[in-house]
Amino acid sequence: MNFEKKRSCRITSRQLETLVTFMEKHPEFSSGKLTPEMNKSTRKEMWEQLALQLNYDGWGPIKTADQWRKVCMTLLTNCMLLITLVLNKYQ
Repeated sequence: MNFEKKRSCRITSRQLETLVTFMEKHPEFSSGKLTPEMNKSTRKEMWEQLALQLNYDGWGPIKTADQWRKVCMTLLTNCMLLITLVLNKYQ
């Protein structure tokens, strides 16, 4: 697989659904907190596992585990920004 440093196409709705489902099934992973059970190496393995699931679809972009982590962080940031804007509008 060729993982050049360029922006790839947007993730598909199926990939987004897979990402959300994975995070719901693994709340200790999605929280981002390090614990004795969820250490750095375990988190890395889980990102690899998630990347395999997201890349398996065959329709969306293929990314490394680190690239998927960045996508997830961007989605989270955008959601938090949207929530803040909506809350500020109704206050």
